[in-house]
Amino acid sequence: MLKKDTLLHRLYLIKVLFWRDFESHYIQNRLGLTWVVLNPLFIVLLYTFVFAVVLSIRNPQGAGTYSYAVFLLSGMIPYLAISEVMQTSSACLSEKKTLLIKSIFPADVLPVVAVLLSVVGEAVTLSMVLAVAVYEHHGDIKLLWLLIPLLVLLRVLFSLGLAWWISILAVFIPDLRQALGLVTSAWMFLTPILYPLETGPANFRGLQDYNPLYIIVAAYRSVILQGAWPDMRVLWWWVLIFVGLNVSGYWLFKKLLPRAKDFL
Repeated sequence: MLKKDTLLHRLYLIKVLFWRDFESHYIQNRLGLTWVVLNPLFIVLLYTFVFAVVLSIRNPQGAGTYSYAVFLLSGMIPYLAISEVMQTSSACLSEKKTLLIKSIFPADVLPVVAVLLSVVGEAVTLSMVLAVAVYEHHGDIKLLWLLIPLLVLLRVLFSLGLAWWISILAVFIPDLRQALGLVTSAWMFLTPILYPLETGPANFRGLQDYNPLYIIVAAYRSVILQGAWPDMRVLWWWVLIFVGLNVSGYWLFKKLLPRAKDFL
């Protein structure tokens, strides 16, 4: 267990690094935080046009009485946050190699900062989709929306588990960062985000039970679109799996870190 002064020191480092990266990502750009809105908004408008206008998908099953745009955005929220963490964590050690090589620096704070940064974009996107949902239902607000932060914690737990693995493996596998772009794109199309689960064949639908991204997306949609909490028996199993992903990832991170410094 960390000593109190060590824990406080790491919390201070996380705070400093978070604000430094936050400023470099958003504040120093001319449009600043506007990019947090523009990126998902562009994606939603593009896919809404393709699927709702070109392919004439109006109200997919599972969307309830909401539009396709709200259906799409509610599924894109966790996907965009997870894909951001995967890309950011793949470079978090190499970008801070000066700190890691020339000083005694707790490298394990870097994946944590990468995950915390994703919460900023997720919060903005969540606000956007909830605002549109309220507008479409003439001011109707579902009480269960107050529990959405618990879904964010679930997504954060999964993202952090991925960050441990990706951040350390990216040091030894130079092409991993480029490969992740392909992986995240394929993952999006192979997960029922752009389309409802029911449109796929039976075997495909069965495979989604083992897809952590779909489990999280389905949980978000259940709460946002239907005002119903997802099956907790399923979620608890996945919480245990995500905890195991974090424990194993952190162990690998600490074990390989001394060797990783020679590759930076």
